[in-house]
Amino acid sequence: MSYPLIRRAVTITTANQNIRLNEGGVLYTALVTPGVYWVRDSGADSLNLAVKAAIEAVTPTNTYAITTVASIDPTLPNATTTITQTGGATFSIAAASVLTTFPMHALGFAVNTALDTSPKVSTKSASGLWVSNDMLTIDEPDETGEVFGDLPSRGGVVFAGSQSEEWEMYRWAVAYVARARTWLEGNTSDPNATWQAFWRYLRTGAVLELARLDAVTRAETAMSGQWVADKATRANVGPVRRAAGSPIYSWPMVFQKWIEPT
Repeated sequence: MSYPLIRRAVTITTANQNIRLNEGGVLYTALVTPGVYWVRDSGADSLNLAVKAAIEAVTPTNTYAITTVASIDPTLPNATTTITQTGGATFSIAAASVLTTFPMHALGFAVNTALDTSPKVSTKSASGLWVSNDMLTIDEPDETGEVFGDLPSRGGVVFAGSQSEEWEMYRWAVAYVARARTWLEGNTSDPNATWQAFWRYLRTGAVLELARLDAVTRAETAMSGQWVADKATRANVGPVRRAAGSPIYSWPMVFQKWIEPT
């Protein structure tokens, strides 16, 4: 039993790299190195590690650990990020400060945290990823090949591409009873929790990382490479009823990955 987990690329520049924080009663501004990152705990392009490095570069006492854990519980944030200190100095993250230009919402932080030695735990869903609270029902590769004009997939979706482009395609579908996170018209208490909220990033053609989350073992199976949602998927804005009179809905998604020429 696996659940879809999608991460979006988070781009940091000199315009959005500042994190204002307090360590031991002294205010500091950490500068996250510009680059393209993903909300995960490991890897050279880990946003969590980039934030850790930035904070430790300006603070004199503590070292920090930053971890993000995804949840399929529809009553909880889609992911929770925890920042812990080793060193004993009090610290606070000024996520709501006007001097914090870094998108703390990507990790789920929306308010200034308390100044103490306790771990700082995000209170909102992370905008840098989305995980469904319903399982995948279709999880399969579509054919790989050159695109000449429009190419229909097995699911009937038509892909538009330029002549001689070569793509690998993958098809997902999530079946669910309409409820929180997978589809919700609005969620004022946790605006980044739902698929509808995450959709605004996919519709721009954002680069994505795809993974299957095992809710029991917490293990992730990543799909190698970087993907984008195909044009037909990006155009959809609502779920599809599985059958007339059925309370079960489906959200079909198709992703494409350009194949580097050999």
